[in-house]
Amino acid sequence: MSEIPGRRHLSRHVGWWLARAAARRTAAAAAKHPYAWLAMTVVVGSLLLVAIPIGLTMSAAATTPPAAVAAPAPMPGGDAPAVPIATLTGHPNFSASPAVLADLDAGIVDARVVALLYAIVQRHTIHAGVIRTGHSQCVGGGSLEQHPMCTESHHWYARAVDIGLVDGRPVSAANPSARALVAWLATAAAEHPLRPAEVGSPFVEFDRLPGFWADGDHGSHIHLGYCGPRWSRGQWEATSC
Repeated sequence: MSEIPGRRHLSRHVGWWLARAAARRTAAAAAKHPYAWLAMTVVVGSLLLVAIPIGLTMSAAATTPPAAVAAPAPMPGGDAPAVPIATLTGHPNFSASPAVLADLDAGIVDARVVALLYAIVQRHTIHAGVIRTGHSQCVGGGSLEQHPMCTESHHWYARAVDIGLVDGRPVSAANPSARALVAWLATAAAEHPLRPAEVGSPFVEFDRLPGFWADGDHGSHIHLGYCGPRWSRGQWEATSC
């Protein structure tokens, strides 16, 4: 935001204006009451001690640019049970792409994603293809630089994961294990700490549930994501799903 013309000059001298006004009142009082000058001098001195810092503070505030919006650190898992990365990656039912393993090893993945994956491998064998690395910044592809009005993907903040294989078979509408996984997520209570806010899959029968959808972009994988701060359509949203 550009600075209002003259604002810096005005704020810099506001303290002196207050002191000048007080000095004039002192002179007028002294002319009528010669012994009043001593008390008024004390008052003027007190005003100077207060007014000058006020002017300097206003000047500094007027010239300080707003802090740039920074991407927040990954959100904690809330009430979700903490699962050590090695516990997940060492499980025989879990496999992942090198990009996913790198994200996990870097410690950038949302704790809810880790806990959810660990809960899933108690029921299915899965292969995770993408968390953050390798995914576009914007939903639908591209970056904010290319599409300033886009909505950022939760993958960009490592709070979403794409699962490409369930029980040894590629995810598709014909994979009963993949459908069973989505059905299990659908039956979880909405307030459960591991219930994803986003579940994209090939299974249209779950579209009626909040946060569930099926489309052409999710015909070959299951997308699981959680809410969190992100840039969306030209503004920063503190909580976005």
